[in-house]
Amino acid sequence: MWKNVILQLDIEVSTALNNIATREGQTVSGVIRRMLEKGVEMAAARAGASTIASTVRREARGVGTALENRLSKMLAKNMSASAANMFLSIQCIAAANKHDASKMYDLARSRGAEYLKQEGVMSE
Repeated sequence: MWKNVILQLDIEVSTALNNIATREGQTVSGVIRRMLEKGVEMAAARAGASTIASTVRREARGVGTALENRLSKMLAKNMSASAANMFLSIQCIAAANKHDASKMYDLARSRGAEYLKQEGVMSE
């Protein structure tokens, strides 16, 4: 089914359309129709692509947020375990009464940091 449309074109555009139609052995209406159909297809493809891209971005944000929340919980548990370990270590050193617990803790911490730097795990 066709719909008639009236267009006003610049002389240069009209001349170019006539030249194309003559060269391709088509009517001017056929050339305009083909160009408009291609333009509409491209616009629809761009609109579809942007819809797909925005959907992918939205879903990726949701997955990223869930991952961030999970990592935060894991980090909090790790920090809690590390603090408990540190407290128990200091208590053991103090109970052994062989060394000053604070000095031992500071020494262990500095040597641990040196080791991590040496292994490339921690930056200066």
